[in-house]
Amino acid sequence: MGEDITGRTWGGTGARDDGLDALEDWEIDALSEPWKRWSATGVLAAAVLRELARLRRIQQRRRRHGHRIPMPDPASSSHATERSMRGVQLPDGVALLNRALDVLTVTLEAEGGDLPELDAVVLTLQYVELHLPGPRVPVAPFATDPSRPNVWVCWADSPALLPGQALAPPCEAYPALVSVGWDQQGHTVLIDLERAGVLNLTGDPDCTRHLFQALATELAATLFSLHLPVSLVGQTAAELTTVLEDINITTANTAATGLRKHAAWQRTILYEIGADSPRAARPHEADGSPWHGYVVLSPDPHSALAPLVDMRAAWTQSTTAVIAISPPTLPMPNGTWTLNCQSPNDLVLLPGSGMPVHLQQLDDAQFADTIALLTLGHSTGDMPAN
Repeated sequence: MGEDITGRTWGGTGARDDGLDALEDWEIDALSEPWKRWSATGVLAAAVLRELARLRRIQQRRRRHGHRIPMPDPASSSHATERSMRGVQLPDGVALLNRALDVLTVTLEAEGGDLPELDAVVLTLQYVELHLPGPRVPVAPFATDPSRPNVWVCWADSPALLPGQALAPPCEAYPALVSVGWDQQGHTVLIDLERAGVLNLTGDPDCTRHLFQALATELAATLFSLHLPVSLVGQTAAELTTVLEDINITTANTAATGLRKHAAWQRTILYEIGADSPRAARPHEADGSPWHGYVVLSPDPHSALAPLVDMRAAWTQSTTAVIAISPPTLPMPNGTWTLNCQSPNDLVLLPGSGMPVHLQQLDDAQFADTIALLTLGHSTGDMPAN
């Protein structure tokens, strides 16, 4: 499908045929209920595996003649986890989504208009759906179904994707996209954290932590942006800071100060250029640096959480976002998107669209295996070839 995961080129080889006739029954079940095969999404798997591939390319260039790069022991749990990720990853789907958003941004740059708000994105290998808060005339490469005027659809074989043409979009349309789980058909669902502003995870402590670990890992691996700064308040998922570059540990006060400065800078620029929002500015500004995303992850208690969520709730036109873990009894600002994670098997209604989703989970064992794989990828040693 796409020639690389960034989506900057497109071979146009996608087809609307889902190919299910050629699959065994158990494979169809795995596609329709992917959370039973591996508990995190193929988008998260693609993000980790892309970073792992980058690290291994560096190791291959550095290894001595007659030696091989270090790889996980075939009997280890990390080896099994990597195999699971390879079985569910969606690099072609991610490439399709990136290509569709690139063409959308280039079209808006030429014709005018702002990027649409997104309540959700549904991703398959055959098509991408953008779920908007309300009806809007679609912009190429997207079209609408008359029965769902608030949903834009782009098929993988659409000529509007401009197969074979290199694109130079002025910006990354939605740098803070992140997958949250699957719809009832087993299709991957993503949200735009900038639209959510504050994403509040509550419910069962293990379930919320596993979702938090999945979101933190995927965001730190930056599939939809060349650079997405992520700040982590507290020690939950802190191991990511040792293996991924765009995530750091900070304090709640420092993070709140960073959010305030970032949002104030953007507000000043929006006023100067006469734009209503970063979505309106992104396709039309040659310098995209003011519109980079910035995400704060905070599993800390309310004393640390309050200044972060209040700050982001007060600055709605901002590319910043906060992901928080809180107890169910904690009041949150108006507009907060809350995911109540009681069980991995439950369906949760997605704020905004109301779409039922199975929430992804990266449990403690899978998270530890992911850290082990990336740690091995950073190793500077090599091993004699057998």
